Amino acid sequence: MYKLKNTFNRVIALVLSVVLVALSMAGCKNNTSSESEAEQSVAYKKGYWVGSVFVSRYTGVLFEMPQEWSRYSDADFQELAMNMNLGDNVTFDMLSMSPAGSSIMLYGEDLSKLENSDTITEKEYLDALAENLKGNTEYTYTLGQTSEVGLLDVEYLKLEVKISGEGVEKTQWYLARKIDNNMAVFVFTGKDTEEIEGMASYFTEYTEEVNQEGFGEDATEENTDEDVMLKKGGWSEVDGVQVYQNESMNLKFTSNDEWTVMEDDELNSLSGNEGESENLTIADGYENASAFEFGVKTENGSTVVMIAEDLGLDDLTKTINERGYIQMIEQNLSQTDLQYEFGDAEEVKVGSRDFLKLPVTIADGEAQQWYFVDKVDVFMLTIIVTAKTDNADEMDAFMSAFAAMQEEEETSTSSSQEAQE
Repeated sequence: MYKLKNTFNRVIALVLSVVLVALSMAGCKNNTSSESEAEQSVAYKKGYWVGSVFVSRYTGVLFEMPQEWSRYSDADFQELAMNMNLGDNVTFDMLSMSPAGSSIMLYGEDLSKLENSDTITEKEYLDALAENLKGNTEYTYTLGQTSEVGLLDVEYLKLEVKISGEGVEKTQWYLARKIDNNMAVFVFTGKDTEEIEGMASYFTEYTEEVNQEGFGEDATEENTDEDVMLKKGGWSEVDGVQVYQNESMNLKFTSNDEWTVMEDDELNSLSGNEGESENLTIADGYENASAFEFGVKTENGSTVVMIAEDLGLDDLTKTINERGYIQMIEQNLSQTDLQYEFGDAEEVKVGSRDFLKLPVTIADGEAQQWYFVDKVDVFMLTIIVTAKTDNADEMDAFMSAFAAMQEEEETSTSSSQEAQE
């Protein structure tokens, strides 16, 4: 619905379009090296994830990913490297980003295949990067001077870059450090210098004590890939009234004679997804990455729709939570021509389910929207209620029509009685 993957891809494209300039340093040097240099080269050692913590023993850091952030997978990096024909001299190690487009990336480049690799310094590497940036036509780069900076008391050489153009206003820091015959480079991207400086708090030092605490190379991530089956609900007539029911969500919605249940064609026209064929692989009954569960409208044009979006189709979106998703909604709405004002997100009950609610005011108060989001497995359930401000009472009526198919208290009481028997 909100095309999360496309939004993330725009951020990735920005990061990689700049990083690739650094990786093109091989074009600034003669790609020859002696056999002795090749034999003595030390391979860049990739890090690994333990839950939401990235461990890089080679650079000596732990990166604790903020709750709302998402990360790129090894499979995604392998696909990138293959599409970009990077060969084996470049190692994408880690890329994590926020819904707002801030990011931290770590990559390593094997310098042993370049001429005079043993004498290449961090300054020469960043100077080559800066020169190539000047020739980029997609964005405008304002380059700062290189300077020394500490990351957990380890010295790096920093190049600060201001990026503008194509609706982008970002600041980037390149932190380069030569380890053995490899150049390890952290790329920090944020809205300004202050935000990037704050990213240092996400890092802690990797020590042998940390290794003993469960972050060694033999540590295994919790298996988050076993998805509980989420099934599509449907409408049926109950006592002469149309009722939407979904047992897997334990949720129902009761319509009335004054409301109209929207047909599939009308729902698809709302999303602009006609003709898309991106298939879900783990949901029963879904045919699109963003699938409408149902939609209902009034004569005044007020609407309520419920959508299930599969975040598991991409490892980057798979890890996003409700608050990160709300931030993505705000970002996407802000890029449209309409004027939106966002209230504070709060936790509310819909039926027996816990949702995060975002209130939105549209066009200087002419209309109102409520967004309710709840993550189930790798799916994000979203309820969107829309009405003109004069008809705001219909929004309350819509939400009153939701109920649990089976209340939690009834379920626990039944279980207790069975146990006693």
